[in-house]
Amino acid sequence: MSQETLAALTSVSVSSISQLEHGKQGFSDKTLKSIADALEVQAGWLLSRDPTDPDDVWTLAEQIRALPVDKREQLRRMIAVL
Repeated sequence: MSQETLAALTSVSVSSISQLEHGKQGFSDKTLKSIADALEVQAGWLLSRDPTDPDDVWTLAEQIRALPVDKREQLRRMIAVL
């Protein structure tokens, strides 16, 4: 989900979301709940995940999104076979 989409689903600005992602801004309980609701996860899960953990499923998803389109399609086909 892009920062813009998350901002549209919450009361949080794109700038604040970016700063939150980079640890440059704190957050209130209201902000945390709003983001968790938009992502359809529990607030505690957001607090417990480690974005630097290479085994974290969200980190993996971010790495997949960073692949060129043809590589993402190749990976999708490989997963479909499995």
